[in-house]
Amino acid sequence: MAVAGLLPLLFCSEEAATHAFINLSEEVAQQQDRATLQAIAKEEEQHQEQVEALIDKLPSIEPNHGKMRQARRFHAQLGRGSTADRLASVAGVDSATCLVISHLFRSSRIFNRSLELSRTFRSIHRDEAKHVQVSRLQALGTGESPLRLWATAETAREGLSQLLLGYGDEFEGLGIDTDRLTDEVRTVPRNLFAA
Repeated sequence: MAVAGLLPLLFCSEEAATHAFINLSEEVAQQQDRATLQAIAKEEEQHQEQVEALIDKLPSIEPNHGKMRQARRFHAQLGRGSTADRLASVAGVDSATCLVISHLFRSSRIFNRSLELSRTFRSIHRDEAKHVQVSRLQALGTGESPLRLWATAETAREGLSQLLLGYGDEFEGLGIDTDRLTDEVRTVPRNLFAA
């Protein structure tokens, strides 16, 4: 099952997002913003648990330690820089995650055969879309220029597209054109940081 090969990457992403939102929540000054970021960290932690449950239920695959090291390096890089940089990176990567999940739903019949898989991915997609909006608004609230925020998101999405190329066999096994997907992932929506 090709989707099983993507789940460790998704788990790594959710794990990194949990830590990112916890760290960001400790940096913001406004109590309301802090509470919002802490709530998102909890959602990311729930996503981790959901993905881990799927990994446990799907056919076991031999882990690719090289791919996982690359994924961890990518996510560690997203945790560097100013608060504005990290928020912009999160907005970029989370919006790309929504795009990837949309491709999975359009191209794969796997979700028709597994209600649990479908529910998990729909829940993650819904929450990630919400996280994009929170991250972009908080990034804009830092006072950083929208152009710089967009460029930071572009850099993050370029890194993600390179990471996803290593999962080409898994995407192709699900009927997804990896080149087209990574081209779309690289393309940051022009209005992502529109005020």
